[in-house]
Amino acid sequence: MSQTLLKSTLVTALVLAVRLPAQAVSLILLARLLGADRFGMFAGVAAACVFLAGFATFGTHLTLLRDASRQQQNLRTGLATALGTTMACGAALAVVFVIIAMKFFPIGGVSIALLAVSELLLQPVIVILAVPHHAAGSPAKAQSILLLTLILRALWITVLYLFISGATLEDYIAGHFACSIFALIAAAWLLPTPSPGLRELNLLPRSQWRESGGYAVLATTAAAPSELDKITASKLLNPLAAGSYAASARIAAAMVIPVIALMLAMIPKLYRRSSVADGPTSDLPLFWATVGYSSVAAGALCHEISASTPGV
Repeated sequence: MSQTLLKSTLVTALVLAVRLPAQAVSLILLARLLGADRFGMFAGVAAACVFLAGFATFGTHLTLLRDASRQQQNLRTGLATALGTTMACGAALAVVFVIIAMKFFPIGGVSIALLAVSELLLQPVIVILAVPHHAAGSPAKAQSILLLTLILRALWITVLYLFISGATLEDYIAGHFACSIFALIAAAWLLPTPSPGLRELNLLPRSQWRESGGYAVLATTAAAPSELDKITASKLLNPLAAGSYAASARIAAAMVIPVIALMLAMIPKLYRRSSVADGPTSDLPLFWATVGYSSVAAGALCHEISASTPGV
């Protein structure tokens, strides 16, 4: 592993590690604030939003990362296409989600709409705005931008829990939406290139929809295993069990942070390598390092579960 890749992986892992305490604070305080019933229901709605968010960018975050890494396309032009497509797809998904969610989840229509706009429109736009940093070889900075929303939401939950008695789910969702707005403003301000104007935004050319659709399916299937189970749990388990399952699953997922950091650090390099006619390069050491860490992490997790639940 090169020193540059190692440094990028370590810094990215440190940034991603901040996600664990921020997520833990959010989940624990929100569960205490809302109670098991409301928290379990919210976890199901939020997981459904996150699952659909994979289609909001319609794969343009990956095609933009590929083209920007290879420097095959003007970054401003690529951003204009990715942002225009994301806004159109995200808005359409948000409308569909609100209509369907109001029939299945007993949450107010305004709250569902704010949650849908936040997760299916604002967050995907932030993902697009973080791509130029990632393509430039700064995955840690890109992840910091994506992490900002979670940190702001953790702070908002803390304020509600400590200073506002009788706060409701609707109060949290309103702040949840505001946090996405602030994070979007920060992401636009940190953009390394001038942001395209509204008149410059456009949709993908017709010839590229099929390719981007494949990337959209890839992104969605990557998120599906970690979200579909929470959606199912909210319907099959009692609210207390569903909420506990959602919280513990998200915290346990943090064990793969080093692998995710390595993957994020390597993606621009792999895209650039695939665009030039270099000789074959073996990534087997990285593969076996990933397998080794994953095996150790899985063993540690199984041991912890066995120790905490005798007889299992």
